[in-house]
Amino acid sequence: MEQAVLAGALEELAEVGYAQLRMEQVAARVGVHKTTVYRRWPDKAALLSEAVLQLAVEEFAIPDTGDIDADVRSALASRTGWLTGAYGRPLLRMLGSDAAQLPAVREAIADIMATRHDAIQVRLDSATAAGQLPQRVDATLLLKSLIAPMYLHLLVLDEPFAPADVNRAAAATLAASRVGLFNRGE
Repeated sequence: MEQAVLAGALEELAEVGYAQLRMEQVAARVGVHKTTVYRRWPDKAALLSEAVLQLAVEEFAIPDTGDIDADVRSALASRTGWLTGAYGRPLLRMLGSDAAQLPAVREAIADIMATRHDAIQVRLDSATAAGQLPQRVDATLLLKSLIAPMYLHLLVLDEPFAPADVNRAAAATLAASRVGLFNRGE
């Protein structure tokens, strides 16, 4: 039931957006009573935060083909594609609204970043072992540098983040990593 409600919440978000999303509609979509939903999630911010966090954990794996440059480009292109898709577009609108300041949303963002950090650190350690990156590259610093241009384009400027932009962001971030700009503790 829990998974169905989380999936239903994402579907409802994609159809109506954050402002129009109602817990009752999510309950109706998945065929449960609204009290069932409210018992687990006190409000739509908590519900959507958990749904998005779970999706982030499941959907945004970083490939390990043995080529860190290709893998970073691929991961960024995948994230861009998702954010411009059915679930991502309303999520971006939500992040650009007052909803982004809600405690549940802020907590979900922090959780997503922590999850991404762990996954990226594993990949960076693999790249370091293969001699593709220097020791001590900080996954959080790398991630912030990598995704900042994407969010600037999509959220602030409301313009596409084209494949050339993906390549530029990945190349700049990896170049900065290779010269030590993203070392842990510095």
